Amino acid sequence: MALSELADVGMFSHDKTPVFDRVVETARMLLDSKISLISLIDEDQDRQFFKAETGLSLPWSTRRETSLTHSLCKIVAAQEAPLAVNDARAETRFKDHAAVSDFGVVAYLGVPIGDDAGKAIGALCVMDTEPRSWSEDDVDIMVALGTGVSVQIKLMLEGRKKELAEQQHAEPDIAAFAAFDDLPGAIVSYIQASDGREVIGTASGETKAIWEIESDQLADDFGGVFANCMPEDIIGGRVAMGNSAARLIQWQHEWHATTPSGAVKRLSGYGHPEALPDGSIRWDVVVRDVTHRVHPLSAAS
Repeated sequence: MALSELADVGMFSHDKTPVFDRVVETARMLLDSKISLISLIDEDQDRQFFKAETGLSLPWSTRRETSLTHSLCKIVAAQEAPLAVNDARAETRFKDHAAVSDFGVVAYLGVPIGDDAGKAIGALCVMDTEPRSWSEDDVDIMVALGTGVSVQIKLMLEGRKKELAEQQHAEPDIAAFAAFDDLPGAIVSYIQASDGREVIGTASGETKAIWEIESDQLADDFGGVFANCMPEDIIGGRVAMGNSAARLIQWQHEWHATTPSGAVKRLSGYGHPEALPDGSIRWDVVVRDVTHRVHPLSAAS
């Protein structure tokens, strides 16, 4: 795949992409590391480009790239497999690497990210300035997050190629959701601000029946929406929302949530994004509790 195709969907743009920014923030938080990056390898320009970063110091956080001589992510992409380095200073292969001598990288854990054909084009990584003992769980977490990044890139590339203009402006599939009209439902206005912030603008009173949370409490605490999601569903939901935002197409997703009383519910939601003048994107989302129903979209697949 030509790098120009990645450029066409904004992968080499310095503009912030919230879906990718959240991935690196999540990786840094879950692995308690100082730095996390999504790095794309550009052999033609002899550079690694950071599509998303957190924890980098100036000037690298604004330049968003380095030469490949300083790239451990290049090794990950070349071998198309995870790379775990506990203490680079103690390993012959890495002790003289420019990332270690110039940037002070001591511990590194990276996993490959791929394009729509599955070819590795870069890496998602976390780094630290102190030795670390990376565990199998750490690697599994990074692989899961890296898979989410690859899926998002694939969706962006496929959307560009297919140019689904009609689908981008399609109305929600009302027929498919008509079967849920008698189920508890809530309408939530979700806003993804241009600076990456996420806000619940408004929420209908039915949120109490869905999440066991009052509507005003839900609007005040955006984190509460995701705090009760099953962990394995969060990445898929983020990817689906990121794809909807990138291509302004309808969002549809199903996930599991645990309520304050301990009940595990299967929820289904859909909504169409609207680009606002200030660069934000708003979804008016319908969420229903489908725990005891077979989703019609799933049944048809």
